[in-house]
Amino acid sequence: MGRKSANWLSDYLAMTENQKSPPLFHLWTGVFTIAATLERNVYMNWDFFKLFPNMLVVLVAPPGRCAKTTALSIGRDMLRQVPNPPLVLSQKVTPQFLIKELSKDPNNDDGTDSSAICFSREFTVLVGQDAFNTGLTDILGDLYDCPEKEEYYGTIIRGKAFWRRGCLNIAGATTPTHIKRVIPRAELGGGFVSRVIFVERDNGRGIARPFMTEAQRKIREALVEDLKTIRLLRGEYRLTKEAEKWYDEFYFEQEKSIKWTSEYTARFPQHILKISMCLAASLTDTLLLTVEHLELANKMLTEIERSMTPVVQHLEMTQHGEHAERVLSIIRSHPEGLMRSAISRATWRFAQKRDLDGILEQLVESKEIEIRRFKQGHMYLPIKEEEQGDDTSKV
Repeated sequence: MGRKSANWLSDYLAMTENQKSPPLFHLWTGVFTIAATLERNVYMNWDFFKLFPNMLVVLVAPPGRCAKTTALSIGRDMLRQVPNPPLVLSQKVTPQFLIKELSKDPNNDDGTDSSAICFSREFTVLVGQDAFNTGLTDILGDLYDCPEKEEYYGTIIRGKAFWRRGCLNIAGATTPTHIKRVIPRAELGGGFVSRVIFVERDNGRGIARPFMTEAQRKIREALVEDLKTIRLLRGEYRLTKEAEKWYDEFYFEQEKSIKWTSEYTARFPQHILKISMCLAASLTDTLLLTVEHLELANKMLTEIERSMTPVVQHLEMTQHGEHAERVLSIIRSHPEGLMRSAISRATWRFAQKRDLDGILEQLVESKEIEIRRFKQGHMYLPIKEEEQGDDTSKV
């Protein structure tokens, strides 16, 4: 069956041009929509396990600025028009409901999967403190790994449950404040949170009255039809010889990187493969991944790496890191600069002189602040960050 769109993701971005959300939010909602459409139908076979294109994507922005929920709903509504869509979960899921809803008869394979898609208006309601306390995040992590067969025993339910061909896709929205308030730092080193791709932006586009042109409505119709075709894809994705070489070099280069020490960023290679499968499905029915797919996936992750940094830094932060963050925040609130004595007066309650000296030295070395020396003392000034910009031109 022929495609109506030569590039599904590119046309998805064109369809959403007259809507407030940042282009990057639409790009990742589009990628997620393809991943949710594919489910377990396609995969990469690593012999010891299969890698599926399912994803956990969370849009992060201050309330009211970026229309996070609206961006997600565009992909969700299109997904609902795909024949035989998988189970769509509500935003408040209890462990009991999830286990029982996806449980199958171990003695009777009826052909259905233990698969679910969740569009959550508030990610920290779905995955809040209760979820960590009750074990729901462990269950979500197991389903994200797409087990072929899995038996569950535990006190969450009385008895046991059986999953067959598990698969979980989650797209959520939240604010930076909610993430810092709800997600425990210890969870980053664990499984679930380190699997999430956080996409953060501060501001949307200045569109007072969102609308769709007649041409955009026709694009949407074509995109839905192509989703039906993507839904029919089956089988194993393979790397071309050139792509194998690119991936091997990338993997070992990443392994040497200082970022590799983070459990979170150590998952980037798998994220690249998952995204590449979605990019390939956006273009063609051929189950082959090229260097171009891998390079674009890497570019997309690199583009949002800076936006993920505040989230990850919070989750990994030690007490020393918290103090450094507070000192940096104080200095940033005074773009004209602060004298060392003024910083001391603002921080004496949590940082002794020796600690403050170390923090300031570290912030200067990491190029977060700069120092100017005067006869009357040292002045510290924040270094301006580059303005945020969404580069979706290569999609």
